[in-house]
Amino acid sequence: MPQLTLVPAHVVEAWDDPEIRWFYREAHRLTVPAPTSLALESHYPAGLLGFCRLWWASFHDGRIERALMEELRVRIAEQAGCAYCATSRLEAPAATGRPGVTAPAGDTRRQAALAFVDLLSLRPWEIGPATWAGLSDVFDEDEVVELAVFAAWQYSGPRMLRSWGAARYKTGERADASTLPVRLAYADDAGRTTPPPRPPAPRPDGSGSAPAGWLTFLAPRPELAAAWLGLWRAAVDDGPLPARIGQLIRVDLATRLVHPAWAPLDAPGIRAAGIDAATMAALPALDPAMFDPRERAAVGYARAMLADRELDGAEEAALAELLTEAELVQLGLAAAVQVGAILVDRSRAAGDQAEATALRLAR
Repeated sequence: MPQLTLVPAHVVEAWDDPEIRWFYREAHRLTVPAPTSLALESHYPAGLLGFCRLWWASFHDGRIERALMEELRVRIAEQAGCAYCATSRLEAPAATGRPGVTAPAGDTRRQAALAFVDLLSLRPWEIGPATWAGLSDVFDEDEVVELAVFAAWQYSGPRMLRSWGAARYKTGERADASTLPVRLAYADDAGRTTPPPRPPAPRPDGSGSAPAGWLTFLAPRPELAAAWLGLWRAAVDDGPLPARIGQLIRVDLATRLVHPAWAPLDAPGIRAAGIDAATMAALPALDPAMFDPRERAAVGYARAMLADRELDGAEEAALAELLTEAELVQLGLAAAVQVGAILVDRSRAAGDQAEATALRLAR
């Protein structure tokens, strides 16, 4: 992925969007997420809002104790090889939505959560009924959903930021404003916060685009389901990229991760994108007769994120030539919102040993 630039303050502040202003101010104050990541996502404002709403709902405003979620955040980022994310440290903890509880070393909730994210990060093919039963023994249903949504995003989000070259803009716990090429939005207003504006009421997924099974799993936590669906729409259904690219990524990732239920060919979004059995057959080799250069470059990027590898020079050059920075942000979000979620969703209905082996080989 070509390294993205930071969107300067005067551009963001000219939008005069109260919700974006609040998210930026809180990012400056809390440092997680780093405000430089918001400045990268600001190339695509709808994607920025989708990410921030999901992050705040699952991390800052959730029900699981803050100390545990922060430990999980850092641990997954380290396993994803993202020093940019792993070196950030949550500040002003008393101002977040969680009680300031530290999970002791022998705490069963901590042990179960760490075991889950370690498997997800390192050996996702081993997650099965016993893993979920262990979580349910120590977390209630609402907390299990929260943990799953957060872990699914955190699995992929750091890989996305790594691919954007985010580490250029922050090498320690905080970005050094004196070394940045632009001023970050609302940096001077970080100490003045008000309650966040209420986001627009989420509309139901009338299109049927998003994976139905995953939304059913999220249903006990409507605010998390709405936030995840909002990011899905911004990354897959809407935005500057053709919807077909998001659906191609969806089908390709579901196939590679041995989870066809994520992308059934009769799903409305997939049908609308013109993806059929013939398209599926041509997808592994990205047959130039079936896919245009932008589609091939985008799917190649998603495959690199899945395989946790860096893009080579030719791949980066193709993306830089074919996609704008707004499209690159949407592309990163389209991969990130799906990879971890597919792994988590698949694990809830893990198949036989042959499927587990296929998943291990794909990873």
